[in-house]
Amino acid sequence: MWYTIFKFEIQYRIKRPDTYVFFLFLFLFSIVGVDFIFQGSDMGLMKNNSPIVIAKTMGAITGIFMILASMIMGVSVLRDFEYNIESLLFSAPINKKDYLLGRFLGSFAVLLFAFTGILFGMMLSEFMPWHNPEDLLGFNAIVYIKTFLMVTLPTLFFGASLFFVTGALSRNLVVVYTQGIILFVIFMLTKAITNEFWQAILDPFSLTTTTFATKSWSALEKSTQELPFVGALLYSKLFWMSLGILALIYGYKKFNFNVVKEKRSKRKQVEKLVAKSTSVVSDIEIPEATKQYGLLSKWNQLKQFSWFYFISICKQASFWGIVICGMIIILINSVNLGTVYGVDSYPATYFIVEELKETSIYFFIIILVFYSGELVWKERGAKLDLIYDATPMSNFIKLMGKYLGLNAVYVVLMLALIGSGILFQTLSGYYKYEFQVYFYGFFLEILPFLALYTCIAFFIQSVVNHKFIGIMLVIIYFIANVALGLFGFDHDLYFFGGSALGTYSDINGYGHFLKPYLLIKSYWFLFGILLLIIGSLVNVRGTETNLMQRVRASKNRLSKPLFKVASMVFLVIIFMGSFIFYNTNILNTYWTNTKATEFRVAYEKELKQFEYIPQPKIVDVNLKVELYPSSRDYTADGYYILKNTNAQPINEIHIQKLIEENITLDAVTFDGGATKNNTYATYGYTIYQLHCPLNPRDSIKMNFKQSFTTNGFEAGNSNANIVENGTFFNNKDFPTLGYNRKYELSDRDERSKYNLPERTNRANRNDPKELVNARSGSDSDGIHFEMVIGTEINQTALVPGNLLREWTENNRNYFHYKMEIPMIDFYSIVSAMYDIKKDNWISKSDAFSKQVDLEIYYHKGHEYNIDRMMTAMKASLDYYSTSFSPYQYEQLRIMEFPRYAQFAQSFPGTVPFSESIGFVLDIDDETDVDMAFYVTAHEIAHQWFAMQVEAANVKGQYFILETLSQYAAMMVLKAHYPKVKVQQFLELQLEKYEEGKLRESGAEPTLALVDNQDYIYYAKGAINMYQFQKAIGEEQVNKALRRFLEDWNTTNGKLKMNTNRYATSQDLLGYFRAITPDSLQYVIVDLFESVTPVEL
Repeated sequence: MWYTIFKFEIQYRIKRPDTYVFFLFLFLFSIVGVDFIFQGSDMGLMKNNSPIVIAKTMGAITGIFMILASMIMGVSVLRDFEYNIESLLFSAPINKKDYLLGRFLGSFAVLLFAFTGILFGMMLSEFMPWHNPEDLLGFNAIVYIKTFLMVTLPTLFFGASLFFVTGALSRNLVVVYTQGIILFVIFMLTKAITNEFWQAILDPFSLTTTTFATKSWSALEKSTQELPFVGALLYSKLFWMSLGILALIYGYKKFNFNVVKEKRSKRKQVEKLVAKSTSVVSDIEIPEATKQYGLLSKWNQLKQFSWFYFISICKQASFWGIVICGMIIILINSVNLGTVYGVDSYPATYFIVEELKETSIYFFIIILVFYSGELVWKERGAKLDLIYDATPMSNFIKLMGKYLGLNAVYVVLMLALIGSGILFQTLSGYYKYEFQVYFYGFFLEILPFLALYTCIAFFIQSVVNHKFIGIMLVIIYFIANVALGLFGFDHDLYFFGGSALGTYSDINGYGHFLKPYLLIKSYWFLFGILLLIIGSLVNVRGTETNLMQRVRASKNRLSKPLFKVASMVFLVIIFMGSFIFYNTNILNTYWTNTKATEFRVAYEKELKQFEYIPQPKIVDVNLKVELYPSSRDYTADGYYILKNTNAQPINEIHIQKLIEENITLDAVTFDGGATKNNTYATYGYTIYQLHCPLNPRDSIKMNFKQSFTTNGFEAGNSNANIVENGTFFNNKDFPTLGYNRKYELSDRDERSKYNLPERTNRANRNDPKELVNARSGSDSDGIHFEMVIGTEINQTALVPGNLLREWTENNRNYFHYKMEIPMIDFYSIVSAMYDIKKDNWISKSDAFSKQVDLEIYYHKGHEYNIDRMMTAMKASLDYYSTSFSPYQYEQLRIMEFPRYAQFAQSFPGTVPFSESIGFVLDIDDETDVDMAFYVTAHEIAHQWFAMQVEAANVKGQYFILETLSQYAAMMVLKAHYPKVKVQQFLELQLEKYEEGKLRESGAEPTLALVDNQDYIYYAKGAINMYQFQKAIGEEQVNKALRRFLEDWNTTNGKLKMNTNRYATSQDLLGYFRAITPDSLQYVIVDLFESVTPVEL
């Protein structure tokens, strides 16, 4: 008998179009599955069809679309109750085992068919034209089939069992959906498990399982070796299949085959009988009612509908199941906030909001997708649709009531999340509740997003007239919209919903990003209203379900008031769209991905010829800069002194303007005159033919005026350097000399497509052209620096140098800075409202006592780690001045800037420091490394290894600049903290190295020849330098570095003064060899000139 039911289920499903739609959808999605899942990931040596990539992609797609399994498995038994044939079936000579077995196997066979779309789609994806053959291994169908059987099939069995049993026992489809959420909850909960083995076992989708199973593999093994079905992977699948079998056994035991509905309790039956017997028919007085058909009645109907649908959702147990699951995940995942270098931050409100948004958005989307379908189909599900449709109610009012009801649910959930965030802050002992930040994060970011996609969901459900297909189309739309953004179709006029609001900063808030964001969201919200109006016109009303018939009938449903509203909304959309286009495309230039790529290609092809043309060096900078933070403008007026350091005369000077729409180079003049050549003006590149050649060792004065003017707003997130509070930019924004490699196309595949030669980040170590450059596009060997800078009355402007004078004029603050000694041509400009902590440091090593003024400029409320930073400043100056060479400047400043960028960077005597790095870290001295102390020490080390000694722009450059700074900071850490803290720091570096090695797409270089691999020059560099000082002694290493600085100091080095080239890693290793005993020379080879396993 079970076979008969099995065949019936198969035959029924074969006739259903949704069976093929599910298969086709999974098939098409899986063709781009690897690209979608690994979008933005650096895959290193792993190919697009490496076994581990296939496994992770199959696991992820299976998890994402487990909802399809609920649609197939959950309705098998439930369908009999929906069609009211359960009495006929249960009275037939069918036993429970045959009935349930037939239904389950039939549905599971269909489920397998649908999910084979993943298998065949991923196989076909290898042959898609957008895949580079170099990124693929040889095609092997067996790998796909084995992975499908190992990863997808067991997960499907568990999901199928769960959904089937839930549908059979609850007889409620929404409850079935809820079980799908439980799987997602389980996956999220595994993230909180600290034991890696159990985390791998309990991951239902095998994402962490595959990572754990291949943890010890090399990059090459991960690229080529098949996953063995043993260990954690085998145990995980056995665990989940066992749970599936237990679910089936439980369902079999609990399923009641003899009755249609559960019996009421005797008490309820008695209450019902009593109620019937006591009801007495009496004269009923019908109250008089005034009929209203005006605007007030529509408003009242809208309120009643909204409240009714809001309450109907809130009354469902399944809804609260989703909410409770979501809250559990959010609470668990909110423990680690703003983690930097393994240290958590204080639970500032913006951290809480970001974490809550990240973890809750999935649940909001689930609620949106499911309950939009439930609400549109609510009356039909209850078989009350014909009664409703017969009443004189507007389709639009009813649909809008459902829309507002669902949005009210979002609001209530957001208030609950805000409450949980405040509770979390309170329990953490943090009482700076910033309610406006909660409001911005939820009601200006998430709510508009949900409201817009709810419009889409309601529109699709109204048009499609099939709940499951509608749900799937909504999911497809979500994915398609994300994909469009990734592929560059992201203009705010046609990218649905527009750009995200962006990062919140304590210093600058949302700044200038907020107003354009609200305007664009209003534009899309009106578009959403238009969709709701159209949806209400074509929505099923009565018995007509054919779409074309409904479209024809829509003109009869369009009332005059609704037509007026729709017309007004449409006109406002046109007006707002025109205004947005005027700002983004007329006042500013909109760069598509293709246009930007073509520009880079043309730049290189046209201007590469000038890359090494002899140019003068900047030796003097004198500027007056006026900052206007409120309007986001500035002007810079002043001069460079250019000196010809070449052996031959220079006839023309090449000036590169920063390629940014807001920047204009208003004037450039040269003493003695020059003729302007605008042949390459398209690229901001101008050639000035000097009237008199600039002879060797001669100098010329270059006067210029540059302005930054904000015009309207740009598409997407615009310039985040010039802001209302926290402006931070550097001298590379001012005119530079000669060709600039940063404008070249860097993507290897794109370069090949445009017939460009292969590009390397750093030249070979002995390249004579780059040995004379200290950085890419170098145009100076050192400068005399002076600047007068003005800013708004409530802000402090900071640049390198001594502050000679400070005054107020025309309600603006002015500051006059001058560097008393030559410095490298690398300086920043910072302006913000600051609190200041001041101190001083007195040198212990100089023949005479030298005082250095120490200043930390920070945002009010970010005092947490100021003392740690000040201690690090003093400790670093003590150690470096004693161990390496005297500190060269009379001041050292740290300046906090907004977290739109997340780094700290050293300039001469100044260290701009992102608010997200160090300032708000909640450092526990018992368990954490003091990273505020360490990062400060690292950046101050750059005052020696970058400001005193510069490195040639060749391979190994970062070994000198970054690895030596890592070493220096570690020695300061070692001097002030227990050895266990240094060991803890090194363990963190080892983790970073291992993670980076997995992303490496080529052969790992040695430290001495490192290119741009930060995991090598930061992480491995720190570990190897620590091992080096352990082997030969800290004092010996410092002696080598003292000699290196004496010889290669940019301004007065003994060797540097006799050559025009800069130091390389080969030079540095020479000093290391000189202080290393012959018996330990191999240590230098092993640590710096070979790729050997890293050990602590």
